[in-house]
Amino acid sequence: MGQIPLPFSTQLASDDFIVTPCNKEASDMLQNWQHWPYRSAVIQGPEKSGKTVMGNVFTQMSSGIFVDDLDQKDEADVFHMWNSAQQSGQPILLSFSAGCGFDDIELPDLKSRLKASQNIIIAPPDEDMVTALFLKLCYQSGLSVTERMADFVTMRCQRSYDGIMWLVEALNVWALANQKPIGIKVIGELIDQYTHHEDGAA
Repeated sequence: MGQIPLPFSTQLASDDFIVTPCNKEASDMLQNWQHWPYRSAVIQGPEKSGKTVMGNVFTQMSSGIFVDDLDQKDEADVFHMWNSAQQSGQPILLSFSAGCGFDDIELPDLKSRLKASQNIIIAPPDEDMVTALFLKLCYQSGLSVTERMADFVTMRCQRSYDGIMWLVEALNVWALANQKPIGIKVIGELIDQYTHHEDGAA
């Protein structure tokens, strides 16, 4: 199969949130926001692991403040938001971009406050997450897949949220271009295409 032009960027809708063992501890900590130190938490996780989704869930259930990708914002502004939350009594959740963490913060006062906050970690996807996320995204895209296909993806696909989302988008593009049902062979070829793309970008 020749390569087809595929978008190497996907986004999970904000109303979708799947809990499996890989993110259950993070989900439990999120719901326990009343007991966070200083009512403040920092969430970290891989690309497209659901940090923004969890942030939106947090604001809905706590009326708190969510600061997404704090490492991409002005540190003085983030420090001001943290202090304002303390003064108002509002809980605050801050997220790091994938690959970033406390060592990327230069402002000492901000770094110390972030380190004193509850630390929430989203782990890479486990088998249950790969299967559930693949099936859910396929259903949302109108793709007809079988449990055998889902099992194949779970065994072959790279364990990354981004990879699973890319695969479903690629399958959708393929199905629209070919106007026929997808199968195991197509799934395998697209997984290989994604793997080669990632290896080339490394």
